[in-house]
Amino acid sequence: MSAKVRVPFLRQVVPINDIGAREKELVKKQLKKRRSGEEPEKLQHLLQRVEQQGMAQKERTRQRELRPARKRERRAQAQQGHRPYFLQKSEQRQLVLAETFKELKRSKKLESFLSRKRRRNAGKDRRHLPLSKE
Repeated sequence: MSAKVRVPFLRQVVPINDIGAREKELVKKQLKKRRSGEEPEKLQHLLQRVEQQGMAQKERTRQRELRPARKRERRAQAQQGHRPYFLQKSEQRQLVLAETFKELKRSKKLESFLSRKRRRNAGKDRRHLPLSKE
């Protein structure tokens, strides 16, 4: 073994996240400067993609932090004599959804989120219902 301390890869590439933030700011500035034409549309798509990548990165980080916590819980239960219990995918999704609702409630955005979801579901329902013939 080497005497070097092994550092996880993601901790080594922290500057990449900074680059993403700087790129996002740069795109926002360019978008403000250009109002008409096809270029603002492309910049808007680029900005949206960068934001979505950031959100996905945060979600992956959160999941990576949750994994050891679940592992600790299973070990603690095993030491108490219980059999190990592994959550099913559906149960994991329900826990994530419950956590998302708590976060939305804390940030007071729950009502707007639910209204958007209702509108989206109403549109889907209308699409699937047969047309009424009068």
